Amino acid sequence: MNRRPHVLFVTGEYAPEPGGVGAYTACLAEQLERLGARCAVATRASRVGGQAVESPVGILRPLATRPPLLGWAELLRAVVRLDPDVVHIQYQAGAFDHQPFPSLLPLVCRIIHPRARVVVTFHDLHEPRIGPGMRPLRGRALSLLLQSAHCVVVTNHEDWQGVARYGRPARTECIPIGSNIPRVRPDAVEIAACRLAARATATDVLVGFFGFLNEWKGVDELASAFDDASRRDPRLRLVFIGASRRVGSSTDEEYVRDIRRRLSQSHSRDRVHWTGYLSAREVSLWLQATDMMALPFRSGASLRHGSLVAAICHGRPTIVTRPAATEIARGLPILVHRESAWMIDRPAHRVTLADAVTELAADSASRDRLRDGATSVAPAFTWDAIGRATLAAYGETGLYRRSPTGACWPGSRD
Repeated sequence: MNRRPHVLFVTGEYAPEPGGVGAYTACLAEQLERLGARCAVATRASRVGGQAVESPVGILRPLATRPPLLGWAELLRAVVRLDPDVVHIQYQAGAFDHQPFPSLLPLVCRIIHPRARVVVTFHDLHEPRIGPGMRPLRGRALSLLLQSAHCVVVTNHEDWQGVARYGRPARTECIPIGSNIPRVRPDAVEIAACRLAARATATDVLVGFFGFLNEWKGVDELASAFDDASRRDPRLRLVFIGASRRVGSSTDEEYVRDIRRRLSQSHSRDRVHWTGYLSAREVSLWLQATDMMALPFRSGASLRHGSLVAAICHGRPTIVTRPAATEIARGLPILVHRESAWMIDRPAHRVTLADAVTELAADSASRDRLRDGATSVAPAFTWDAIGRATLAAYGETGLYRRSPTGACWPGSRD
């Protein structure tokens, strides 16, 4: 019988709270609704004020209360009561505060609701930090989660390569994340206003960084490299787009202060602009106002990074560190040096990065080529493509009788 697929998302964070996993889940759920699915979201009680509230995609139900086990018991009752066709876990150990229960969830769901298919999207492969003295269980917890799901989704080449350490699941799908910053169509006045705020003239070269400031993103290297590069090319300007850290979070507070202090005392101090917190539309305007982006991630460029995906979706010439992955995952986009991104080798020390910035600033033809290359890759990151690939992944679990388009779903209940 034809009926709308019913998907229950389980996530440790959810919009409007800042966070990549929450934003991804909200965008995916909304897209699946547009494609004909029915979606509900189970998330942290602390994230929604401890109460069930209405959302654009369904119901937000508390996932964790005090003590935590009561929250998980409530989730299991919701699984039985809502009777979803798919339980889709958005997994990131930190988003679940490194609790062990998410690793058991696929097995428990198979027992209490065997009709449903359990799908797990891994946003990284960090092991949960389960209590002191229990280190050997961390890898086993991640392996259990990988092996007990009906389908595992990885979003980048590094995680496709990494799951092999835990025994590759029977079914693994590769689906990229999308950008939670929709590209707007600005007019020349809006772009000019952004550049004016950054004190960048029409002939200046505006370099952008987008995202929270974390040590693993190499922002200290960017600060040093930009100071070097600006001595060589006085046209260079640097803009930090968006908030420096999560609102109310003390994480990386000292690191952010150190970056600001170093830049305020550097030769380039009058060439740096901080936008502060921005709406999604304002972020899109600022991205399009830049001449290039610099994202020198210490561990290498990865498609798991939303700031990189946002830069690509906005067609920005982007300097990134060379990806760490040596295996290419089928179905995921590939960034090519000097075509869709400008790669620098690790370690991304100040000389390497400064050379890349000055070389690209002086070569407008290369920037145009990178802009065209990024634009050609961008369609793979649209939410329509991601939503359709997700529905296809559900179908590969055996849930569909036919294809995801106009699918026949088991059961007779509408």
